[in-house]
Amino acid sequence: MAVYNFIVFLHVIGAVGLGFYLVMPFLMNRAKSMSGSSLESYLSGLYGSCRVMQYLLIAQLLTGGYMISEKDYSVTWMVLVIVVFIIAAALSGILNGKIKKSIKSLKSAGDGKAGVASAASLSWIVFVSLIAVLYLMMYPMFG
Repeated sequence: MAVYNFIVFLHVIGAVGLGFYLVMPFLMNRAKSMSGSSLESYLSGLYGSCRVMQYLLIAQLLTGGYMISEKDYSVTWMVLVIVVFIIAAALSGILNGKIKKSIKSLKSAGDGKAGVASAASLSWIVFVSLIAVLYLMMYPMFG
């Protein structure tokens, strides 16, 4: 039981870290009003943070997988959780790619606004998908 409790602890720490994606839409909204080198440095910070979050997503998948294996949940709920989580993770990776593309555009004397607008929209979709994951985690159904 001590191992399970430690895994739960790691999982909760990862979930707190992933709260970054819950503030991401607001951070991207701020980026819309920036331009030039300030936008480039702002996006570079967001890009670095998103990279760390990608590793946290992997840790969440591993610790969540362990926790699912230790309890008796229905197959339907497990599949639903994994699918929604994978969607959230994939969208966050695409979001990070959009930010990276905007940074490259700014470095090559572009304005990067199209990428920022796209990333801002995508950040809201990631926000909603993570809220869905949190809901499924808090209220496991079909079990």
